[in-house]
Amino acid sequence: MNWRYLLLIPAIVFAIYIGKTLVAAPDMVIGIIGAIVIGLITFRKPEDGLLILVFSMLLSPEIKLAQVPKRAVVVRVDDLLLMAVFLAWLTRSTISKDWKGFVRTPLDKPLLLLFAIYVISTTIGIINGRIHPIKSFFYVLKYFEYFVLYWMAANIIESREHIKRYITAGFITSVIVVIYAYSLFGTELRIYAPFDTDVVTKTHGEPASLGGYLLIVMAISFGLFICQQKKWWLVIYFLALIPPLIKTLSRASFFSFLPMMAVIYLLAPRKKIFLFIFIMSSILLFPVLSPNMYKILVKRIQYTFRSQTTQKVGGYNIEVEKSTGARITNWKKCFNEWLPKHPFLGHGITGVGLVDSQYPLYLGEIGLFGFFTFLYIMLKIAAKTWFVMKNSEIPMEQGLALGLLGALTALLVQSIAINTFIIVRIMEPFWFLTAIVVGVIYPNLYKEETQLTAA
Repeated sequence: MNWRYLLLIPAIVFAIYIGKTLVAAPDMVIGIIGAIVIGLITFRKPEDGLLILVFSMLLSPEIKLAQVPKRAVVVRVDDLLLMAVFLAWLTRSTISKDWKGFVRTPLDKPLLLLFAIYVISTTIGIINGRIHPIKSFFYVLKYFEYFVLYWMAANIIESREHIKRYITAGFITSVIVVIYAYSLFGTELRIYAPFDTDVVTKTHGEPASLGGYLLIVMAISFGLFICQQKKWWLVIYFLALIPPLIKTLSRASFFSFLPMMAVIYLLAPRKKIFLFIFIMSSILLFPVLSPNMYKILVKRIQYTFRSQTTQKVGGYNIEVEKSTGARITNWKKCFNEWLPKHPFLGHGITGVGLVDSQYPLYLGEIGLFGFFTFLYIMLKIAAKTWFVMKNSEIPMEQGLALGLLGALTALLVQSIAINTFIIVRIMEPFWFLTAIVVGVIYPNLYKEETQLTAA
C-alpha cells in the first residue's frame, strides 16, 4: 500500500468537519470560503499562504461552533486558514515529483511524544468518563495546531529572504495591534488584542494574551536592535510598546518583563555598556517621564495584596485579592488532589477544568510524563537557539535568536500565573519564530559548521 494514501485521512476528516460546521454554525460560511481561497493561493505558492497566516495570527475573529457542558466550543477564522494552508501545502508537496520528504528539525520527536501523551491521557479520561469527548477533541486539536504551524513553517521557509519577508509581515501585524491598543486608551480600563472578545458572553477577552504577545514583540525588537547596526527605530518601537503592556494590567506580564530584559542583557554579544545605561536610566526616569503610567503600574501590583481572601503559603497566612487566591488554590489542588490521583499521565486535556496557571494545568492534565516532556522541549529550544546566536555571523539571525531566548524566558515566567502555552494569540507567534530559528536557521547553520569541521 502506498503510504501517501494515508494523507487522505486528514482531508476526509476536514471535509466532515466542514460539513458539520455549515449545519451547526452558518456564520462560518464566509470563513470557510475564505479558507478555500487561501488554500488555492497556497497550492499555487505556499510562501504566500504562510504570509497570510502571519497577518491572521492576531487579526482573526472568533466564531461559536457548538455548545458543550459548561463551555462553548469556539474556533477562530485563523484555525480554518491554518488547516486550509496546511492541507493545500501538503497536497502540493506530495504530488510534486521534486518533493524529498519533510524537513527534519530538532523538535520533531519530542513534539510527537508530547502530542501522543495528549491523546493517550485524554483517551483514558474519556473512557473513564472524566472528560467530555467533543470539548477535549477540539482542545487537543488546538494544541496540535501549534505543532502543525511549526512544522509547516520549517518546511516552507527556505532562505534568508523568506525570513526577512515574514519578520517584516510580523512587525506590520504588530504595528496594527499596537495602534488598536492605543485606540482603547481612555475608553477601556484594561486593553486587549483585536477581536479578543468572547462570542458567547460578548465580554472582552483576556488582556494577559495581549501582554504575552507584546513581550514577544519587545524581545524580538530589542534582540534585533542589539545585533544589527543603525536600527534605532527598533528602540523607539520597543519604548512605544511599554504603555500598552502596562495598560493590559497583566501582573504576570509585568513580572515577566524584568527576567526577559535580564536574559537579553546577560546574553547580548555586544552593546553591553549601552544596555546597562539604557536599562538603568529607563528604570530611574520612568516615574518622572511617565508618572501616570507609573502610578497605574504600582497600583496594579499593590492590588495583588488587597485583602479579599486568605491563603496559607509556606505555613503563613497571606491576604491577597481573589484572582491571586484562585491561582494559589490551583497550585494547591495540583499537588494535593490532581497529581496523587493520576500522577503519570494526568486527567487528560480539559480533565481538571479551567486553570489559569500553565504549570498546574499541565501537571493536572498530562501528568509528570507530559510536564517533563514539555520542559525538555523548552530546554531544547533554548539550547538550539543559543547555538544559533553564538555561531551565526548574520546579524539578523543573531538578533532573532537573542530575542527568542528573551521571549521564551518571559513566557516561562508568565506561565506561573497564566496558561500561556495554550493561548493562541501568544503561541502562534511563538511557534512561528521557533520554526524560523530552530527549524530553519539552526539546521542550516549546524550543517555548515559540520562541513567546516570536516574540512
